[in-house]
Amino acid sequence: MSSNTNAVRTQQGAGARTRNIAFTGMFAAIAAVLMFLEFPLPFAPSFYELDFSEVPVLIGTFALGPVSGMVIELIKILVKTVIKGTHTAGVSSSAAPCACRPA
Repeated sequence: MSSNTNAVRTQQGAGARTRNIAFTGMFAAIAAVLMFLEFPLPFAPSFYELDFSEVPVLIGTFALGPVSGMVIELIKILVKTVIKGTHTAGVSSSAAPCACRPA
């Protein structure tokens, strides 16, 4: 009887891991799309931009844990690097949460 209970627990654990991976991917995709919607602030220098792509990262971090939050941020940065490229050899991308990115 106990081996049957262990099999059920293993299947539930696999389902939870699959759900976390799926949610991490969805939050990363939402963050990557929101990353391209940047709005300049009218009262600040031109390189200050309002970026809503950190909201899905924060929601994913609080909902799924810090490791998932780091994975979401990493995927978002990789998508940005692949699509937009980099002028600083990835230095500004590694400081993504910073609001003062070079123009």
